[in-house]
Amino acid sequence: MRLFSRKPKGGADVRKKYLYSNKGAVGMKIVSDPPSEKAGLDVIFVHGLTGHREKTWTHQNNTFWPRDLLAKDFPQARIMTYGYDIDIDEFSAAAFLNDLNDLGQDMGYSLVSQRNECPSRPILFIAHGVGGLVCQQTLILSNNIDGLWQISSSCMGVIFMGTPHGGSALALYGEKLAKCMDIVPSANWEISGPCGLGSDYLHRIEDDFGAVLHTDSPPKIFYFYEVIVMNNEVGKIVEGQAAVLREYDNGRINANHFDMVKFGGNSDEGYFSVRSVIMGWLQEPHREPSANISPAGDNGGRSTPPWLWGLEMQVPITFEGPSMRNMS
Repeated sequence: MRLFSRKPKGGADVRKKYLYSNKGAVGMKIVSDPPSEKAGLDVIFVHGLTGHREKTWTHQNNTFWPRDLLAKDFPQARIMTYGYDIDIDEFSAAAFLNDLNDLGQDMGYSLVSQRNECPSRPILFIAHGVGGLVCQQTLILSNNIDGLWQISSSCMGVIFMGTPHGGSALALYGEKLAKCMDIVPSANWEISGPCGLGSDYLHRIEDDFGAVLHTDSPPKIFYFYEVIVMNNEVGKIVEGQAAVLREYDNGRINANHFDMVKFGGNSDEGYFSVRSVIMGWLQEPHREPSANISPAGDNGGRSTPPWLWGLEMQVPITFEGPSMRNMS
């Protein structure tokens, strides 16, 4: 069943700017790869609906910030982007829910295949839109599938950027994206409403991810939400209250849903905010370091937190901006 069909006219500029083809861009791609003996962190970027593993994160000035900014600020982080086939023209609530388990499992195995020589290296996910739900599913499955266990046990944290949480938020997400790009619904968004198709499944996902967050050594979580509307008719693709869970740290990015993950330089306020979250996490003790990320022997009496062992950064770890908790 097709949920959307295209209008012959209208929305062309928005589609041209933000609707990408994933042809040839599926799977894990390494964009920064320091020598394995120096690498101390794996960062994985995961796009959302209408997204692309490179274009989603590329500013109009051609800055591909995972490679051009983050890799320079964190030179001992291996940085990867993950692409998967999710087509808004073929997107439906039922199809998405049916595919979510496979999407999460595929990404999990793709990541594990890149970590044969470093299975305990810390992992950081940065996810946009429904890419955050794919990350959640990967972490959930990691707790239940032997071949994926290393992901949840090594996950340092997840940065969600404009991810819709809950059935009604996901329904509005699809509807607003369709309206923004002048794609006309040809069927009801069945997931909407407390008794809608898939609502029980989404509740189970939320419960299962909650269990991941309440383990002895849970991943850190940060939610970013968009501030600028797409247009007066659509508004924001994901409203602030739908993009955050209030018990966790969250902050705003002064951009629309698509541009909130496109940074043009180090001075970009949005990039500074994301970088500050990562730096803050790296300064906090998380769990005992494994042999893969700690230096030979003990730490030599240093007070450096475990996440920083073997991870020297060129950018000084300073926090001159506002508090990152509930920024408004």
